[in-house]
Amino acid sequence: MSICEARRWAVRSRFPALRAWLFVAALISVSSVTGASSASPDYPGLIQRDLSMPCAPPCTVCHRDNRGGLGSVAQPFGRAMMAAGLRFFAPQTIDPALTELEAQHTDSDGDGQGDVLELSAGRDPNGDLDLCGLTPRFGCGAQIAPQPPDSGLGLLAAILTGVALGVAAQRSRSKRNHL
Repeated sequence: MSICEARRWAVRSRFPALRAWLFVAALISVSSVTGASSASPDYPGLIQRDLSMPCAPPCTVCHRDNRGGLGSVAQPFGRAMMAAGLRFFAPQTIDPALTELEAQHTDSDGDGQGDVLELSAGRDPNGDLDLCGLTPRFGCGAQIAPQPPDSGLGLLAAILTGVALGVAAQRSRSKRNHL
């Protein structure tokens, strides 16, 4: 076997492994993107919709800061929602949890008004704060509409573009090795 034949054999034998690796990487990427897009809902926007709130509540209604995330629920209302059945990455549990809080007349701040009633009025269920006063307003009574949940298509496109560029670079290298 000549050096050229050995090189061709080596290149051909690497391609099945490369193709398998790229296939697995693409599957993992697609499954993680589709999981992330369906599991990253706009909880404040959904609460606003479910309660017909005048504005979306900030993340700090439940979390210790606006970054949110797993393990950061620190506010009494957030803990009450979790006790009522709210789950991380499960937007379908928001409405039942709110219904449960309303049925139990949960009052996280102890001011005599239930959490659901306070949220419906644009008030913070953890204290005496006008949630809608926190959002910028322009003009006479203008409100910012809630943003629709991100579909994740941009991330999917970026990942697929990266995979395609990787395949193109590998093919370019293999063509150069043939010369």
